[in-house]
Order: sequence, then C-alpha cells, then structure tokens
Amino acid sequence: ATVFNGSYRLFEIAAATAGTGFTGVFVTTTTTAETALTDEGGGVWSGTVGAQTYSFNTSTGTLTVTGGATPVTPGASTLSALAGNAKVDLSWTAANDADTYIVKRATTAGGPYTNVVSNLAGRSYSDTGLVNGTTYFYVVQARNSTSSLFGSNSNEVSATPVAVVYTSLQNWRFEQFGVYDDTANVLAGDTEDFDGDGQVNILEYALGTDPKVPNASPVVVARSGNFLTLTYPRRAVADPALTYTVQGSGDLATAFTAGTGATANVGSTYTYTDDVNVSASGVRRFLRLSVSYTAP
Repeated sequence: ATVFNGSYRLFEIAAATAGTGFTGVFVTTTTTAETALTDEGGGVWSGTVGAQTYSFNTSTGTLTVTGGATPVTPGASTLSALAGNAKVDLSWTAANDADTYIVKRATTAGGPYTNVVSNLAGRSYSDTGLVNGTTYFYVVQARNSTSSLFGSNSNEVSATPVAVVYTSLQNWRFEQFGVYDDTANVLAGDTEDFDGDGQVNILEYALGTDPKVPNASPVVVARSGNFLTLTYPRRAVADPALTYTVQGSGDLATAFTAGTGATANVGSTYTYTDDVNVSASGVRRFLRLSVSYTAP
C-alpha cells in the first residue's frame, strides 16, 4: 500500500480532555509491524516507520505524515448530455490522473446531487428509467484510486427526456427494415432502392408496394380518346406528409411541370386525365408521377 503525505484528522477530542489520557501511540501499515511513537511532550507523539515520519498531536487528534508519496488529486471533466425517451445519455472528457468516475444527478440546478453510479472506468453512461418531461441536472466527479482522492465536480448539464413519437414513414421503415431512421448498414433511406427494382423506398412507401420484393412500376400511362391518362395506387392509409403530383412535358428535353388536368379515384387507385389534346398535329406529350415527402 502507498503511504501519502498529509495531515489527517483521526477523531475529535473534547476540549476538557485534549492531550490527556494517552499512554502510548502506535503506527502500523500493511508492510510494517506495529511501531510505538515517542512521547515528545506537549501532547505530541512522533517517530519514523520505514521511510515515513509520523507525528500525532493528541490535542487535535491530527496525524501528520511526511516522507511519503504526494497525494494525487484528479482534475475535472467536461460533461455533455443528450436527452432521449425516458433516458439521458452522458459523455465526458478524461480528467487528469483519474481512474474512475462518479455520475451524480439532481432535479434542481446546483443540487443536492445523488450518486447514480460509482467506479465507472469508462467516460459515458446512459441514465435510464427516467420520467419524460422532467428536467435532470448532472455532474461527474473523477477519482484517483491510488490516493483515494476525488476531483472537483464537472460542469453541470441539464437534459429533459421526451417521449419519441414516430412518423408513419418511420413506423413503415421499422416494419420493413427494422430501423426507424436510415443507417449505413441498411438500404432504408428514402432515396435508396432496397430491392433494386428501380423504385426508391419513398416511392414504394407512397404507392403501397413492397420495398423488399422487386416489382414492375404500378404507374401506368395510357391514352383515352384525345388525352393521356396516368393511373397509380396510393398507400392504403393516407399520409398527409406525402404530395402526389402528375407532371407533363412536350418533349424529354423540356422541364416537366405540374399538369393541370383532373384527378379522380376509386378507392386507393387514382387516375389523372391530362388536358393537352394529343390528337392535334405535331403535339407530343409525356407524363410522369412525382412524389414528395414533407416531414411533419
């Protein structure tokens, strides 16, 4: 064991009995046998044990040690917090001379704090089981295991957990791909094509098709009399965040613009009838379906 320099109050002594009643003072460590200190008079007992000198003042109950190691007090960390659903994720910077950390929490700024977890070797912690809508305040404190000394508290941070409400699109994405949001490991993004059929995921969502099974486009362009029609399905459960727009162009080199024809539906099948007469001489017409999503 390491012996550290310093003054240590071993006990409190009543003023009426200070410095009296001691017939001997002994020191022992994990590596030395019990050693008697010498009565120096005036209530002071001192002696050398190994490389350390001990001086005990019976009037104050204080033991002073010299010749030992210098105690190491760890520094303070910088703390940050991120609120989640019934939880707060904490992370902090490494404190100088720290071996472990204590996470403290309060429900009022400045404390008093309660220890949430002690002896953490890492520099992150997820505090779970919290009440959504309640603001929590946190600090972390570093500890040096050799000296058993604690550093100062870190900066205080606050976070308020909130319940997560997923959109219809996110719930669909979870049902199809097992994730609520796009990740690098799953082709679940709106503009990605999981099944490689040429229809991106947001289009599969909007048209109600299976994004994991390749299928031909359900969008059909046809001619009805002198006009073109475009027929397409919409998802069975409408999502107000989706906008379906049929666009037209006179040639494939000119930009498509929103058509001004009429749209009718039978159930979830919609048919747009264009208002450009394609029977006229020299008229060419191209239609396409555009789907956009505006996150709520």
